[in-house]
Amino acid sequence: SSNFSHLSPMNFNLTPNGLQQLRIGDKRKDVTLQVLSVISVKSKGKDRYKVNLSDGINTSKDIILAAAVLPLVNAGRVSAQSVIRVTEATVNKIKNKEIVLIMGFDVLGNPGVVIGNPSSNEGARGPQQQQQHFGNQQRQQQYQNNNRQRNTGGSGGGSDNISRDRIYPIESLDEYSSGWTIKARVTQKGDVRTWNRNDKSGRLMSVDLVDDSGEIRAVMFNDVVDKLGNILEQGRVFYIKGGRLKEANTRFNHLGHKCEITFNDQTIVQPAEEDASLPTVKINAVPIASLSTCQDNSNVDVLGIIKAVGELVQGRSEKSNKDYTKRNVTVCDNSDGKQCVDITLWGEQAQNFNFEVGQVVAVTKCRKSSFNNVTLSARSFSQIVSDPSLPQAANLLNWYQNGGSEQQSTELTATTQSKSRGGAKPRVPLADTQHPEYFDQRGNAYFTVRCTVTQFANRDLWYDSCPGEGCRKKVTLGEDGMYHCQTCQGTFDHSEKRYVISVKLSDYSGHIWATAFEEQGHEMFGCTANELASFKGPSEEETEEYDALVSAAKFKEYGATIKVTQQDPSAQFTRNPAVQKIWQVSNRGDAYLMSSAIDKVLAAHV
Repeated sequence: SSNFSHLSPMNFNLTPNGLQQLRIGDKRKDVTLQVLSVISVKSKGKDRYKVNLSDGINTSKDIILAAAVLPLVNAGRVSAQSVIRVTEATVNKIKNKEIVLIMGFDVLGNPGVVIGNPSSNEGARGPQQQQQHFGNQQRQQQYQNNNRQRNTGGSGGGSDNISRDRIYPIESLDEYSSGWTIKARVTQKGDVRTWNRNDKSGRLMSVDLVDDSGEIRAVMFNDVVDKLGNILEQGRVFYIKGGRLKEANTRFNHLGHKCEITFNDQTIVQPAEEDASLPTVKINAVPIASLSTCQDNSNVDVLGIIKAVGELVQGRSEKSNKDYTKRNVTVCDNSDGKQCVDITLWGEQAQNFNFEVGQVVAVTKCRKSSFNNVTLSARSFSQIVSDPSLPQAANLLNWYQNGGSEQQSTELTATTQSKSRGGAKPRVPLADTQHPEYFDQRGNAYFTVRCTVTQFANRDLWYDSCPGEGCRKKVTLGEDGMYHCQTCQGTFDHSEKRYVISVKLSDYSGHIWATAFEEQGHEMFGCTANELASFKGPSEEETEEYDALVSAAKFKEYGATIKVTQQDPSAQFTRNPAVQKIWQVSNRGDAYLMSSAIDKVLAAHV
């Protein structure tokens, strides 16, 4: 502040009725005021500051500085008699008392004296101000004009008609807000879940709410779930009043708002008429060309044209040992030419995806990863919207229909050229799985192949495994008729049969013998090893039913991921192939892969 000590009061023009202007109109401000005092206070263990401000005539003490501007105070930039220009502020009501929260300001200088002759009149609130304390004045009037309607019932915490209340923008809500009412659309409604902690249990449900300023999550528990859960419908608009605002738990809440709402017995929910000004989903789309600059594991929204839709793939996770369903969708936009990226959809999202190539689609809150260069993975709370009513969507569609579909594209998601397990598996003919250049330092190589199952080894297709939980090791049948496991030392009256199959895979370049296991055997035979073994006769002889199942699995085309291990790096062509995944071939998916490969070859020669 010493840099400003030579400035006289004549260098500063305080805004007439500036304190009153803080309490009305939009939160964006241009109000010049003088700081009379700065008082340090503690709020929930955090340092906060209250300031006494003057507009030259009146003063007001009910003003708090938001966390975003605390560095200016901590750095000593703001002190008594400093002159500031407030650029952003809102008003909250706490215990029936209005508190101004300043979220942005610039320090103009310090004249060293008090400007004018201010008196403590708390901002000299006029009648107009008492009626309209804060929020965007024009928007407020529009809300009031548009929202006047009769009470349609369904309130959770009372019967008052709250449609005539002053409407707060969701973006303005923070931990200091009270007495607020919002008008919002339910964009997502979660299932009722149960929780258990410290010998206590209960139920909870969450809803995501959006208006034209932002989005916020609301959570409800136990009896409140019963009161409000059936009223709140996804896609509909509601007036909502009351609830506890607290800091958002970013571990579970990915909406980006600093707070979340906990609905309680005092929360009132009333249906509102449809309002086209409220978005059906909040989209902050990142251009595909910029995805590589986003942090891994961050949430990103993507808006693009569907270029390709992969087939539905089912499998079992090696890490969690749980079944999964997924589908890859490739989207493109016109950022930096024509950029494409793959988005992986999971579970019901993958099963229910029925959009077509050429449609505009938005996918919110995808997890960004550097796997295969850049990949996106939809989360359980991601929203998928086709043909969203956005100017960017209309521009994209116009570009695509007027030449964009014919442009050469740059694929951000790699599909080849990696030796490591974590990278993309190159697609090769079977003869190339013997090529030394593909092996890493550990003697491993991973490939994707298209092949035909032509033969199974003439022996059992399974082994007897331990039925003990999590064991699965081989067991031996003793003379006592019991199965014994050397690993877990268990003894059982039965075994679990698990596939271990020696299978001959063939394509135009040749063939290899590989070993396939439980999940792959289930894909080929369409049943578990226990079920297949049940078709053998009493003396383990093969029956017509057994032969039919085995024969039906032969001479079918599959896609497969193969791991090849070099047993002795000094001995050439000594390999031990294993089938990691296998799936029925999709001609549509293959056509896309070939089209992408051709695009890359053409792009390399342009």
